[in-house]
Formats: sequence, C-alpha cells, structure tokens
Amino acid sequence: MGGNWCKWCLRLAQFVSQDEEISKLIKDNYKFIHVNYNPRIRNRDSAEQAKTDKLLKRLGNPGRFGYPVLIVLDGKGRVLHIQDSSFLEEGDSYSRNKVLRFLRNWTPSAVNGK
Repeated sequence: MGGNWCKWCLRLAQFVSQDEEISKLIKDNYKFIHVNYNPRIRNRDSAEQAKTDKLLKRLGNPGRFGYPVLIVLDGKGRVLHIQDSSFLEEGDSYSRNKVLRFLRNWTPSAVNGK
C-alpha cells in the first residue's frame, strides 16, 4: 500500500519490477496488488473515506508504519504480516537481499512449513 505521491513507493514498484528474480518470486507466490492510498480524500468524499477507513481497519491500520507498507494476506484475505518497508531500504533504494529474504519468508510454502 502506498501512493503515486510517495517517492519511496515509486522506487519500490520500480525496484521489484526490474529485478528478474524478485519479479519471478512474486509472480510464482503472490497476487501482487498495488493499493494507492490518497490522503487528500479525507475531506472530499465521505462515502469514499468510509470505504477507505473500513479497508484500513480490516488490514490492521498499516499506514501507522508509513508508506509504502507491505501487507501479506493469506488465501482468505486475513492479514498475516505488515512490513514497514524502511527495514528493506538501502541507501537511496532497496536492498535486494532484504527484499528477497522478506518475500521468501512469506511465501505460502514458507508460512505453511513446506
């Protein structure tokens, strides 16, 4: 979850799409969905804000970690883990090793002990 207004969100999207191994790991193990959070909607559309608030609550209020934030759900949509992406950063980008480790540790086979 992040936003097109967030430079770290854009960096992460580019980072995972440009690394072949990371892209394959995601494709083989995840349904990768970009959720664009718009903080400016709060005072514009109360119905839209109510839907957003409901989703954020269901996901464990992941914005408390800042953006981007990675949310791992199981096959039934239950939150397994929320990851503050700052722990995956390295310099002005992301650490390939940290991102790979995170993704490998939350694959369905890793979570299910297979």
